[in-house]
Amino acid sequence: MVSINEVFRVGNLNFDIQTEYKPRLGIIVGEIIHKGKILKKITKEVKNREKVEEEVRSVHSKILKTLYEKFSASSKKESLELISNLRKKLVDIVKKNFPESKITFVHLNYKEVEVSYEKSPLEGDVLKIEKITPFLEKILGKRKLFILKVKDLVLVKIYDHELSLLVAVKGLKLGLATLLVEKLKKHIEKDFS
Repeated sequence: MVSINEVFRVGNLNFDIQTEYKPRLGIIVGEIIHKGKILKKITKEVKNREKVEEEVRSVHSKILKTLYEKFSASSKKESLELISNLRKKLVDIVKKNFPESKITFVHLNYKEVEVSYEKSPLEGDVLKIEKITPFLEKILGKRKLFILKVKDLVLVKIYDHELSLLVAVKGLKLGLATLLVEKLKKHIEKDFS
């Protein structure tokens, strides 16, 4: 008898994948099992008994591929929903708590998910700074606070354990811009936790 047994793990879920050839019946049976319960059973008739091992591997691979695709699609959907929800929260925080503020741009990286809010289009220089930020992080390390003034914009970058925040504030002095961003950070931490 030819068979393959494998455990397929997704997060904290374990699925036993069992695929075997049943010579008396002349079929290959593939099963997806979770907590002892058969969730799905796939059968395939064997036409060429000389290639049984190859066909068992093929059926087993198809089962694994199907599982992988299903979980990939659902995790992509969850990721898109998470990004959408984080962006809505970010926009709500800025509009609710800082309605008349000089905040023109916010880029948030929270638990490896990135979202942005743009009140008015940023100039090319600011976009270049955002693109080189990962490079600056390597040079400067994960500094808690990084402030840069470009024309009439003050860029404030704050790093924390799970949070990275880049904010462009227009028309404020460095100190006031920094206080405004610290206040925004506190609102984000409060609402996102």
